Amino acid sequence: MEGSPDCGMENVINCLVELSQLYQSSNYFPTEFIITQLLIMGRDRRLPPTFYTRLMDKMKLQLDTFLRYLCNEFNSDRIWRHNEIAFGWILTLAEAVMERFIDNNED
Repeated sequence: MEGSPDCGMENVINCLVELSQLYQSSNYFPTEFIITQLLIMGRDRRLPPTFYTRLMDKMKLQLDTFLRYLCNEFNSDRIWRHNEIAFGWILTLAEAVMERFIDNNED
């Protein structure tokens, strides 16, 4: 599957996980900035929600933290409210993240 979009996304995720493990304890890893930039790039490139759910899983990013970053980005950039495609994309992403959380926490 080398060269496929999934392979490239997995490489990005693995690189970010390695960096976060290396720098997380020193508080020098800018998690919020990176997630925010990935949201902006994801909007423009239509990254699938699975990219973010895999990233959350691998980075052990809590739901409330990710949703805070998502809300902050939504509230800080008017494009999310004025561009129907961007609005639909961020809603789909939020829904997928919530569904993943519910699915992973069912008894």
